[in-house]
Amino acid sequence: MTNIDEAIHEIDRICDETGVRYEISGLMAGQIHAPHLSKISQIHCRIDHGGESLLGKLGAKAVKEGWNLGVIDSNPRHDLLFRQRVGHVWVTDPLQTYLDLLQLDSGRSKELADHLRLTKLAVPE
Repeated sequence: MTNIDEAIHEIDRICDETGVRYEISGLMAGQIHAPHLSKISQIHCRIDHGGESLLGKLGAKAVKEGWNLGVIDSNPRHDLLFRQRVGHVWVTDPLQTYLDLLQLDSGRSKELADHLRLTKLAVPE
């Protein structure tokens, strides 16, 4: 898929149909919670058991460079506990999103983390 929003809708649709829990994290989650960047070209997604089926239905292929969908295997006992439904998608809660952005340490992740902290978490500098 060439459109990130289309990919997110498809992830949500397939997970809903198959009963697989997921949450969007990273830059896309930050952008959903506190819009700040003009364009995001990658999706980080935590997927519960059954993720292989989702990837097959999406037609996802493993690549070494130029990836658009990064899959993070989740631990069903710990992850996905505080996910939130925002519009048409499940995302990490704002605090987890902030922590994920700090760990990414790529591109404008730190800038988006600061914006999220100030606007959504209301924690001053």
